[in-house]
Amino acid sequence: MRYDEQMTHYLLDGHKVTEAAAASAWMRYSETSTYDMPTSISIWQDATTREGEESRAKLRAARIEVCLEDDEDEHRPPETHPHQDQTENN
Repeated sequence: MRYDEQMTHYLLDGHKVTEAAAASAWMRYSETSTYDMPTSISIWQDATTREGEESRAKLRAARIEVCLEDDEDEHRPPETHPHQDQTENN
């Protein structure tokens, strides 16, 4: 199942970009790699599925992150709670 645009976002060099910008960067990268065009398109499409971790790993080689709603927390800085009860640690 492909995630829709509202559930997926894209990072290029760590900066949030549009799907079109990320796809363009992937196509430029794949032109210089061993992937032919149909394979590049297939990898891109697979990367937007829950099962597409292997494809997302290939995109990371091009400094592109496909962030699905499920893994969004992985790309968010950890939250700090300055008023957290310190007695929990004692």
